[in-house]
Amino acid sequence: MNLHAPRTDNGQAMGGVRTADAGGARRTLLCVDDEPGILAALKRSLRAPGLTILTAPGGAEALALLEDIPVDLVISDMRMPGMDGAQLLEHVHARWPMTTRILLTGHADHAATIAAVNRGRIFRYLQKPWDEAELLGSVREGLAVADAQRADARLRDLADSQSAQLSRLGDELQALQRQAAQDRVATDVARQRQFLQSVKVLSTLLERRCPPLFEHGRRVSALARDVGRRMGLGAEDVLALFVAGLLHDIGLVGIPEETLMQRRAGGDAYGDPAWRDHAHESALILAAMEDMRPVAELIRHHHEHVDGSGRPAGLAADELALGARILAVADAAEEADGDAGEALFARLRAGAGSRFDPVVVEAAIEVLRTRGAG
Repeated sequence: MNLHAPRTDNGQAMGGVRTADAGGARRTLLCVDDEPGILAALKRSLRAPGLTILTAPGGAEALALLEDIPVDLVISDMRMPGMDGAQLLEHVHARWPMTTRILLTGHADHAATIAAVNRGRIFRYLQKPWDEAELLGSVREGLAVADAQRADARLRDLADSQSAQLSRLGDELQALQRQAAQDRVATDVARQRQFLQSVKVLSTLLERRCPPLFEHGRRVSALARDVGRRMGLGAEDVLALFVAGLLHDIGLVGIPEETLMQRRAGGDAYGDPAWRDHAHESALILAAMEDMRPVAELIRHHHEHVDGSGRPAGLAADELALGARILAVADAAEEADGDAGEALFARLRAGAGSRFDPVVVEAAIEVLRTRGAG
């Protein structure tokens, strides 16, 4: 039988087999046998809504199909001309390890079957003629195994990504601390270590609670640091700016889940009092730690406006620390509202003199241009 194109069957019932994964996606099975009657029987037994059944008359055709189509589970006969089922499933294991493998065998050579199971890491083997309940149960369990393997792989990838990101953050913090330490007359190593650990713990808390807020904070911290350096701040002040940018939204970890989800989805959550007052809440959290108090003050006032119309204290112009004015511009510049390049620069300049310090705005634009944002 020639396989000109994948054959599918989306029938109506397959007793007890879950045919969609947790996300509702269709599942795909591949049946391989050189006997058309066996393939037809398998399709009749396995058909179900949400399940796509592909067939191939031999190992070579099956491998060619797998190159093009993701498959959740392969059922292969043992004895086929050319490439037998053991060889096929060994290839599948090597190239698509997340695909579950089931072997059908119609002969009594147990030694060959056991060897095939070992080489191809076969999930299960069934005797022909098969028991239909056993076949359906094996497919159901095999699909569950495929789901679990893919979920584990996704979690491992996420954990690796988070670990690398936090490692880079730790490196940046350590570098800034080393630079700040050079400007100190006396260095308290234990206190620095405690400070760094506090920043890491709070950053991890924010990243776990709401990854978009953590990403926003990471961008704000980098821009605030670069603007502070451009404006000639010392190492201690630059370190405070970097940490303030990173943690300026820490007060949002305690807001209701529905408000947080609204903001995660890109909605407008600023009407919520908990969201509106988060700068004050963030400062209260950090002010409990002595070394964080300079950082807390920058965060407390980063929503003040230079014309006195901001919150929470209505401070204006020189009443505001330069670090708070820098943080305000960095926070606004890194908001995920779609503005970039000249459109972003125009938006920042439109707020200069009312919301933002004009000198800080121009310094931020210079930094962004240097980065290639313009």
